[in-house]
Amino acid sequence: MSAYLNGIDHIEINVDDLEEMVAFLKRVGFVETRRTAHTGGSVELRFPGGLDAPILELNESADEPKGFQHIAIRTTDIDACYQEFVDKGFEFQRPLLPAASSGRRVFNLKDPEGKKLQIATPIDLEQAAS
Repeated sequence: MSAYLNGIDHIEINVDDLEEMVAFLKRVGFVETRRTAHTGGSVELRFPGGLDAPILELNESADEPKGFQHIAIRTTDIDACYQEFVDKGFEFQRPLLPAASSGRRVFNLKDPEGKKLQIATPIDLEQAAS
């Protein structure tokens, strides 16, 4: 187990009607935290439970199958965590890249079924742009 992993960052789901699902979840008690251009336009909603609760990322991408896309595990040090998984010989679907429009730095491990397990850390988008 990695000492750098410390909980769920977000879960991504591709839905049929983004705005309808956002409105429904807000009525349930989720809190909208931001909208991004990521995956053709995404809305992030924090699960009920406070500021440390995970994020549910919704999109309605025509390029991806509907339903569950991936779970992202939060890390305390993405660079060290990435190097740890490189050193352990893990296979990657996507290497660690600079800041993304999602507001996170991420890398994707390839699981035994060929799907991704994402490792993520939030970034300061203003700082990353400079």
